[in-house]
Amino acid sequence: MPTPDDTPGQARGDQPQARQFSAALLFGGMAVLVLMLTMGAELWRSWELTKILSSLVLVQQQAIPGAADTQRLVRNIETVRLEGERILIDPAPQQRQQSMYTVDVIAAKSLDARASPALRQARDLLSDITKDGAITPDERARWAVQSLSLAHLNDDITGESIERLNSDLVQVEHSIDRAYWLQAVSLGVLAVSMSLFVLVLYVALIRPLRRINGLIDAMRQSKGASQALVATPRTREIENIVQALWQLQALMQENESIRATLEVSASTDSLTGLKNRRQFMQEAELALARAKRQTTPLTVAIADLDHFKAINDSHGHAVGDLVLQRVAELMQATLRQTDIYCRYGGEEFAFVFPDTGMADARILAERLRESISEHPIDAGPNLRVRVTLSMGMVELGGMTLEDALHMADEAMYRAKIGGRNRIECAQTPMSPETTKPAVCGLAETTLNG
Repeated sequence: MPTPDDTPGQARGDQPQARQFSAALLFGGMAVLVLMLTMGAELWRSWELTKILSSLVLVQQQAIPGAADTQRLVRNIETVRLEGERILIDPAPQQRQQSMYTVDVIAAKSLDARASPALRQARDLLSDITKDGAITPDERARWAVQSLSLAHLNDDITGESIERLNSDLVQVEHSIDRAYWLQAVSLGVLAVSMSLFVLVLYVALIRPLRRINGLIDAMRQSKGASQALVATPRTREIENIVQALWQLQALMQENESIRATLEVSASTDSLTGLKNRRQFMQEAELALARAKRQTTPLTVAIADLDHFKAINDSHGHAVGDLVLQRVAELMQATLRQTDIYCRYGGEEFAFVFPDTGMADARILAERLRESISEHPIDAGPNLRVRVTLSMGMVELGGMTLEDALHMADEAMYRAKIGGRNRIECAQTPMSPETTKPAVCGLAETTLNG
């Protein structure tokens, strides 16, 4: 049997020593585990934040300049196409030479792998067309095909640029999502680790030491230390992620503005702010389909500024551009919000008047014609330019949009021949027995201008 002295000795020696070893191993292992989990979370968070910042730098250094370069390339291709149209409609050798010089410069400076062959091909075609002076119908047809190819190339380049920018923004958004999840995971790992640490601390140390009044202060200090470990990393994590998100928010706003600008430039004429021809044709086709589906009237018109070439020749292209801008402003102030209109090419404009028959459309067109003719344009000191407009219009009936535009264009040329500053209505296919132009609903107005 053990003596009385042996039992206390075993209690004092074996049991406390086993508890100390167990506690040291347990708390040491828990401390290492918490440290490893915390460091792992910190490294993971730092790695993800580095990827976010790298994505932002990539967007700022590559996507935004690339979008700007694409916008310049699209503008150059459109300039070549418009200069080609000007060569075909302008018989003056000096104006043709000036347009060819512009085309040569753009084609020579283009380094884009897709655009350069098309620009050189357009330049060579225009050079061949202008050699003999007179332009044959076959040459016009060849240029029409080339012009359509340039327009399609413009659309493709613009669409690809928007897709690339959207892809970059989607990657940044995914990085943001990972950052949010990472924040939640980091805080969760830290909370679980500290909760487990406190639980082990309570079970293995605090609860036994509660039997000893002298260790109550040590229990409170341990609790305070654990709270400090929880509070310090949490504050630092939130601060780091908030800073990254603020930077990301500012860059996202900038990227959104650039994307909106690209989308607007893809559908808007850069000089006048009106719809471009591509956007007009899309909206006009939708309006035509709606009119046929709902059996409502729809009127199509083509207008051309009178003597616009004389304005350019007398006062320069800067004044001509200003005239186009002011005329566009008058259109926006005069026409209805439901009307569809665009700069069709050069000084030519196209219109679609939904839910509007010929008579009502004529009233709108007369209002626009009078507004333009009655408002001379201030083009500089002691220079006021009076502009008039000739328009041809046709009610759609059962025609296609292309046929309606063609008939309206022919009516517009009759208005030119008839004295300009007037509106001429085309004969519709719905009344083949009619031998004179269709009645527009108003008496014909002839104002020489």
